[in-house]
Amino acid sequence: MLARGAGITLSRGALRSQDPRQGQRLSHLIALAARTSSGKGADAGGIVTLPRPEGAPLSLLVSPFRVAKAGFGPPLPAAVIIFSDPDAKASSSEEILAQTYGLTRAEASLLAALVEGQSPNEYARERGLTEYTPKKHLQRIFQKTGHHRQIDLIRAIIANPALTREGK
Repeated sequence: MLARGAGITLSRGALRSQDPRQGQRLSHLIALAARTSSGKGADAGGIVTLPRPEGAPLSLLVSPFRVAKAGFGPPLPAAVIIFSDPDAKASSSEEILAQTYGLTRAEASLLAALVEGQSPNEYARERGLTEYTPKKHLQRIFQKTGHHRQIDLIRAIIANPALTREGK
């Protein structure tokens, strides 16, 4: 995203917004977070939303990063900035889903397809299965994951950065 300049760029070692007003807010949040991380402030950071030429706005979470407490050396001013492409399609590795939840290969394949937006019926048609097969797999997935509704299961997976990756 930095290389594409999609709302945010890296210039002379600093993150910059293409929007001057939000760029000032971003710089201010970074400065406050860095001050806090060096022990000279008590600001918790914040969120700034940057408009982009194309696509959804980009939200950045800015937070102090206490390097000494994390075992990275002396207390230097530092901030951590977390963001991801809001237009990226979330996907999940079948292998990671299988390992995380103890799923069979077929169950993990179905769950990965659901995360990517397929319905159980679309999944069945694409793979030449009966409509009953993915429904049965989904029942077992619910049992293994502790979820009872498909939307709750998908939401939990998408919200867990260890289980999803971004891709176009």
